[in-house]
Amino acid sequence: MPPQPTLGKLNKLLESGTYAEIRSLLDILKPADIAALLESSPPHERGVIWNLIDSSRQSEILQELNEERASDLLADLPENEIIQLLDNVKADDDLTDILQQLPNTITREVLHFMDHQDRARVENLLAYDENTAGGLMDTEIISARASVSIGVVLRYLRRHDEIPTMTDNIFIVNQFNQYIGTLPLRKLLVSETGLTVRDVMETDTDSISADMHDSDVAEIFARYDLVSAPAVDDQCQLLGRITIDDVVDVIIEDATIRF
Repeated sequence: MPPQPTLGKLNKLLESGTYAEIRSLLDILKPADIAALLESSPPHERGVIWNLIDSSRQSEILQELNEERASDLLADLPENEIIQLLDNVKADDDLTDILQQLPNTITREVLHFMDHQDRARVENLLAYDENTAGGLMDTEIISARASVSIGVVLRYLRRHDEIPTMTDNIFIVNQFNQYIGTLPLRKLLVSETGLTVRDVMETDTDSISADMHDSDVAEIFARYDLVSAPAVDDQCQLLGRITIDDVVDVIIEDATIRF
């Protein structure tokens, strides 16, 4: 949450109509803090704040909002603006969460403008209920075969400018894309490059069924202090991964319901 003085200052600026100062304040805040401001502001102020946010940052902030607030904001926008905004949402799981809250006509339009590969990934995610592991998972994963060398894996990683956030393991699959174990980054970075992945991989990290209820997923993450976990179908094929940032949202939601 942003500090209370920031929220108080914003309210005073809104009351006085000092929009230039509001823009300056929003420009220096992080996306997560702006999302928190939007969520804690009354509905009549939320739209004003949103329109004062630089358009180049709106997609990033949208990903930080809870699904209900995101859909509320999008509901007031023209269809072409919604499509443009969602086109810039990079994480498949975030995009799926938002699409699940929107009318089917908008969802179909957004999917229509995606390339075939991206559309297929998002459609697979949309097939799962939002309260399941499949609804939590994202498809941005790094996987490898057990037979390749540590050197090959390192060269593959170095071809990328960055790796997916919350990556603590590389998921190991067989020739049928079935999950068989993990290669922790802490082991990868200190292992001899001539060793194979099979030599250093771990096989005691269980996968999570994509049909598992999200509350059960949260319990597993808490019990084993997980940062990420592989999500699989009933044939143990690797579908994606679940990360702690999404699980924390489930824990907060469950705690709010119990309260």
